Amino acid sequence: PDNRYGGVSRPMSDMTGASTPRKITPKFTSLEAGRAFAALMVVLFHCNETGRDAKYFGYEALPFFRGGYSGVEYFFVLSGFVMVVAHRKDLVSHSGTARFLWKRFQRLYPTLWVVVGVLIIAMVAVPALQWAGRLSTGDIVAAVTVIPYPRERVLSVEWTLRYEIVFYLLFAICIRWRRTAVVIWLAWCGIGLASIWL
Repeated sequence: PDNRYGGVSRPMSDMTGASTPRKITPKFTSLEAGRAFAALMVVLFHCNETGRDAKYFGYEALPFFRGGYSGVEYFFVLSGFVMVVAHRKDLVSHSGTARFLWKRFQRLYPTLWVVVGVLIIAMVAVPALQWAGRLSTGDIVAAVTVIPYPRERVLSVEWTLRYEIVFYLLFAICIRWRRTAVVIWLAWCGIGLASIWL
C-alpha cells in the first residue's frame, strides 16, 4: 500500500520466506534533469566569461549563456525542496535537528576540507598562486569553517556554500521551533525585498 509520505511499501521476501515492507523512495526524474541542465548552464556561463579575457578569445564566444548564472538560483530553490521532502517527518514531529545537522556536516565539510586544504598548502608554499591577494588568517579560517565572509581568497565559488550553511541553520530552527523559524523567514524576506529599493 501507498504510505502517506509518497513512498510505496512492497513485500520483500527473505530467506525464511517471510515478507517485510520495503519503502521505495520517490525519485523526481524531472528535477534531476533540471539539475543537470542548470549545471550545464552555469558551466557555459563561466566559459563565456572566461573567454572574454584577452589571453583567450577577447570577446564573448557564447553570448547566449550570459544568463547561465541563474542556474545557481535554481540550485538554491531545488535544495530547499529536497530538504523539505527528505525531512518532512522531522518537520511534523519537531525532532531530528541534531541528525539533520550531522548529515549536512558529513555531506559538505569533509570534501571541502580536502579541497581547501590542498589549495591553502599550495598557496602558502607558492605565493604566486594567491590569485586574490595575500592570504590572511581570517581568509583561511573563513575558508575552513564556511562562515559568512566578505571575500573569497582561497576557493572562489565558496560563497555559494556560505549561503547553504545559513539555509541549513534556518532549516534546523524550522525543525525544532517552527513559529520562531516563520518569524525569521518573514523578516529575511522583508529585508530582502526592502534591499531592492535601498
